[in-house]
Amino acid sequence: MAISYQNTVAADGTKAVIAELNQARIHSDYAPLSAKGLVSFAAIPPSASNDNIASIKYVSFDINPDTGAGNLSYWMNPGGNLVESVRGFLFNFRAGTSGLLSGFGVSGATSDVSIRGVNANAALSLAPTRYWHPRDSQNTNVHKDARYTANEGPSVTKQCFVQAASGLYEIDKAFTTSTQGYDIIAGSDTSVRAPARPPEREALPPPPAGK
Repeated sequence: MAISYQNTVAADGTKAVIAELNQARIHSDYAPLSAKGLVSFAAIPPSASNDNIASIKYVSFDINPDTGAGNLSYWMNPGGNLVESVRGFLFNFRAGTSGLLSGFGVSGATSDVSIRGVNANAALSLAPTRYWHPRDSQNTNVHKDARYTANEGPSVTKQCFVQAASGLYEIDKAFTTSTQGYDIIAGSDTSVRAPARPPEREALPPPPAGK
């Protein structure tokens, strides 16, 4: 596991804290970290099986520490190949004139794009484009969402939220219209979310000696 972060200040004084966490279970035959001390997939062949690498996780955020506005991204691959559809979500936070936050989250899966695949191909991105519930047919819970009728499909889940004066987050019913508290929308609707991609961190200095 490796965590990296940076603090930035734009020319107009806008601040940002950018951080990411990378995690994977990597076989001891392969060097798990780069010279910078970050999780590295470079030594692992594209055809590697789940016995070689699995349980890959990627978490990142880009937040203005003064306002709380920004983006949060979370993704998980149970396996380790290049095309296992990764599951996760994107959250966007906006700051209002009162200082309270609002925004939305979109969750789902990619289409044959994994965390390793994004690291290997800069043209790919981590963004929900469909849903994938591999055990949907086994789900007999009374609260199961009947809008999901198959193991996979071209839809994603969207939920809007608003921060109340108490500080707690609530579902924003002005934008989230379903009784379940979240809407099902077309995964092709790129207007509702922005692609997220693991940033390159090779500019980081190497870890201190002995660490």
